[in-house]
Amino acid sequence: MKQTPLTALHKNSGARLVDFSGWEMPVLYSSIRAEHGATRSCAGLFDLCHMGRYEVVGEGATQALDAELSIEMGRIAVGRARYCLMLTESGTILDDLIVYRLAETRFLVVANAGNRDPVRERLIDRIDMSPETHFHDRSDDWSLIAIQGPESESLIQPLVADDLSSLRYYAQIQTHCNHHPALVARTGYTGEDGFEFYIPSDHAADFWEKLTRPPYEVLPVGLGARDTLRLEAGMHLYGHELDRSTTPYEADLARVVHLEKSSDFVGKQACSRNSQYPAQRSLVAFELEGKRVPRQHQPIRVDGSPVGQVTSGTASPTLGRSIGMGYLPPSVSQPGTTIEVDIRGHLVPGTIQKRPLYTRPQPATHSA
Repeated sequence: MKQTPLTALHKNSGARLVDFSGWEMPVLYSSIRAEHGATRSCAGLFDLCHMGRYEVVGEGATQALDAELSIEMGRIAVGRARYCLMLTESGTILDDLIVYRLAETRFLVVANAGNRDPVRERLIDRIDMSPETHFHDRSDDWSLIAIQGPESESLIQPLVADDLSSLRYYAQIQTHCNHHPALVARTGYTGEDGFEFYIPSDHAADFWEKLTRPPYEVLPVGLGARDTLRLEAGMHLYGHELDRSTTPYEADLARVVHLEKSSDFVGKQACSRNSQYPAQRSLVAFELEGKRVPRQHQPIRVDGSPVGQVTSGTASPTLGRSIGMGYLPPSVSQPGTTIEVDIRGHLVPGTIQKRPLYTRPQPATHSA
């Protein structure tokens, strides 16, 4: 399995390591509940180095990305970031991405670990058509570390050269962190306020160790709690809510498909056709009664008939009940609809709820 620049530290700390998309990643350090609770109440530290980090630079960078991604690059101001999709020709989702505009003709594209290669290949193929554009794979050069939680800003500020209080949600600055160059973005995948740090990989271990020791003592968080946090916050996970059989309209992501932009992009024609008809299924969130936990692919029933499947499920540490997401026909996808989930032969009753199931108690003061 591939390792991140922090794998040795994870092993030394006693983390339980698992195979995640070919990477040896920590699933937990102490317990999912403790790591989840620390992120919700104070702050948690996440190793995200398994994700792909691709720089696209040059006079043709905007046009090249416009031809591959679902949003209009011209709408991204320098210093901001946007969530978007890379689609197949049939209009289904190859990956969901974050794009940062670092300068007028310089972008950073961040891909999921399981889709690093296909995203990389698509971008290289496109950029090969543009002699004024260059592709740089920064996945090994820059490590990606996140700190998430309500105390993130106050904890991390002493290590960052610039004032973080003025950094808006989905904005980024190029600054210095722990005395080294860094890109710091107010982005995350937990439903909490927080930051993601792109730092030179040869300084990543020192940065991680400093944050986990006094006076900072930020608790490291593994993939287990990362999943419970994002599921409470109603965020998609590729391979669960998103895949190459899912359209943006089914996944409630029509807002990031800019059909009105003048340039064509891969999947635009198929999306244009799909947008004219109601989606055949809708992504829903639900809560269940009792303690049984739903898992991916388990059937969802309405009035005794199987109508869909669970895409993700967990025991929610914050809400104190079992929760999940799944796809159902639009006719039975409204909040308040009674469902049953077939959990290994047990029909567990539940109710469709409005997504997300959790929002942080105090809204962020930094507007998008």
